[in-house]
This record gives sequence, C-alpha cells and structure tokens, in this order.
Amino acid sequence: MEKWYDSNQDISDRCLKCGSPDIQAKKTICVEWAPAWATYLASVGVRTPYKNLVQRMPLQVGYCKKHKPKPWLRKIVGYSVLLLGCILIGVGALEDSAAVQFTGVCLLFMFLIVVSGATAVRAKEIRQGKVLLLKPIPEKT
Repeated sequence: MEKWYDSNQDISDRCLKCGSPDIQAKKTICVEWAPAWATYLASVGVRTPYKNLVQRMPLQVGYCKKHKPKPWLRKIVGYSVLLLGCILIGVGALEDSAAVQFTGVCLLFMFLIVVSGATAVRAKEIRQGKVLLLKPIPEKT
C-alpha cells in the first residue's frame, strides 16, 4: 500500500525507522527526488539537469531512543576511514604496491557512502506537494 505525505506534514508521532510511539527526538528533514537519469548524470559530474529537475520537500519526523540520529558518530567513523584510505594510498605509492593502493581507494568509496548518509530518507516520488517515501513509515507498534 502506498502512503503519500503532504508537504510540511508533522509525522513525528512515531519513529521514522521502527514505528515506536516512544519519541526521543524530532527533526525536520528535507526529502529530495529527481528522475533516475538526472541523478546518474549528477553523480558523474553533469549537475545541470539534476539542479533543474530536483524536487525537495520538508517533513517533520520523530525518532525513538534506538534510532535517534548520531551525526558526531558518523563524522568520526567517516573521517577515520578517509584518513586511513589516504594513508594506504600514500603507502602503496611509496612501496609500489597496487594492492595497498586499491584497498585505500576502496576505503575512500566507503567514506563517501558513510558521509553521504546511506541511511537517509529517500523519496520514491514527489508530486503535487506530496511525497511517496521509498520505505514507508511503519505503523504504530
């Protein structure tokens, strides 16, 4: 069943992740949506179609104690992985070791995934001031 949410709708009465009514934090998030082809072009550096087609919509959401956002933890892990990746690339270059450099590059991609918010709320579609989330908010448990 599809569940559409209105712009600026306050859906903070239950946890965005698990549906628990025990809310510890509320946050206004901005949900983005653009056609898949425009998102792909933006990821390879061609940002103009994405900028023209992207739609954004704010939503008020709630989080339980377990799912409460911890941005400081994401930053610590992300920048640690970035630093380790750069060190491995440098050591691999000094030692002429392609395997070490490749490991460093893989860690840099992991950094991008962690910092970009792989767990962010994603929209399946935004149309006429309403948003359809890719993963709907669970019903109250």
